[in-house]
Amino acid sequence: MSLTRRIVTAARALFPQSDTNTSGRTSTTSAVARLRFHELPPELRAQLIEADFLRACRSLRPPRLIVWSVIRAAEPRANRSHELEWDPARNYFVSLVERAADLPSERDVGLADPSLRARLTFELRGESQKLAETVSVHDAVSGAELVRASRHAYSPGRQEYADWIREELARVRFPSEYAKWTVEHQVAHWTRTLYRLRRSMGESGNDEDAALSPEVVEAWRAIDPHVDRLLPAIAYQLARMERVSEASILHKLQHRD
Repeated sequence: MSLTRRIVTAARALFPQSDTNTSGRTSTTSAVARLRFHELPPELRAQLIEADFLRACRSLRPPRLIVWSVIRAAEPRANRSHELEWDPARNYFVSLVERAADLPSERDVGLADPSLRARLTFELRGESQKLAETVSVHDAVSGAELVRASRHAYSPGRQEYADWIREELARVRFPSEYAKWTVEHQVAHWTRTLYRLRRSMGESGNDEDAALSPEVVEAWRAIDPHVDRLLPAIAYQLARMERVSEASILHKLQHRD
C-alpha cells in the first residue's frame, strides 16, 4: 500500500474517535497468537526460507497453521506477502482450491442489541490469498442493511466481533452526528484528528508532515463537503499545538507540492 493510501486510510479510521464513543467501553482484541520461525514444526520450516518468513499463527481450522512469507520479484518494490495454510497432518501446504472449498461456514454473530442482526462470511482475496471476513449488519425488523465491513481474518490486533461491529456502526452514523456540532466542535475534532495522524506517521517512521496533504482533506469531505471553510481555523489550532507555521500547515493541506 502506498504512503498516500496509508495516510488516507488512517485519516478515515480516525473520524469517530473520542467524539462518538461515549459508552465508556474499551475495545478488546481477540488475540491471534503469533508463532515465531523456530516454533514452527520442522517439516514446515524445511519448506520456508527464514529470511522471507514474516509471521505465522494458528488457523481457524486447527491444527492447521497460517504462514505469511515474502514472494520476491525482480524489482524489490514489487515484492509482496503471501498467505499460506499448512496442514501438519499431511505435511503440505493446502492448495488454493482446497482452501476455497474449505472456508469457515457463514454464521450469525450474537449481539447484545436485539434490534440488530449480524452475519459473518469468509472469502479468499487477491493475489495474496488472504482470508477476509465480512460482517453485514441489518435492522432486525425492516431487514435493511446498516453496515457492511471487511477485515483480514488473521490480523494480529483484530477486535472482538461486538467491538468491531460497534465501531463500524459508529463510523456510519458519524456524519449525522457531526452535522449537529457547532463550528467550534468541528474545528476541534479535525484538529485532534490531524494531530493524531501526524503522531501516527512519525511513530511509523514517516515524515509527520506527510499527514498534511490535500488527500486527507479529500477524505474529510466524505463527512463534511464544506470542510475547506474550516481549514484556516484548523491550521491555526494545530499550529498552536505543534508550534509550527500556521501558513505552512494551511499550504500543505490545500496544495500538492
